[in-house]
Amino acid sequence: MNRINGKKGMSLFYVITMMAVVMALSSIMLSVTLYNNSLAKLTEYKFEKRISLDQIGEEFLSGEITSENYTNYDTTYVIIWFENEETGIIVKQNNKVLLTVKKNDNNITSWIYGEE
Repeated sequence: MNRINGKKGMSLFYVITMMAVVMALSSIMLSVTLYNNSLAKLTEYKFEKRISLDQIGEEFLSGEITSENYTNYDTTYVIIWFENEETGIIVKQNNKVLLTVKKNDNNITSWIYGEE
């Protein structure tokens, strides 16, 4: 009877319990690391896309994109030119508006990002 209630049998239980706790914490750390890695890749992709859109907007404001050459300027995006009281461009991809830039006499009046 003394053998069953003794502490020698409990040490095996503690070792198995601690191994399970360490395994669970390791799994949690691994899953959090993988999630952060995928989130970092997504953020990097969005940042690179925003840089390319900003480049198109800056080239429109500097005069490199004009009403004559806007249709064959970039093949990845559809650029729509409009002129009313303001001159501007709308940058689209897959029927989603990504960027709208308007200017009036070389002054920026609007720079709006759309869907991503």
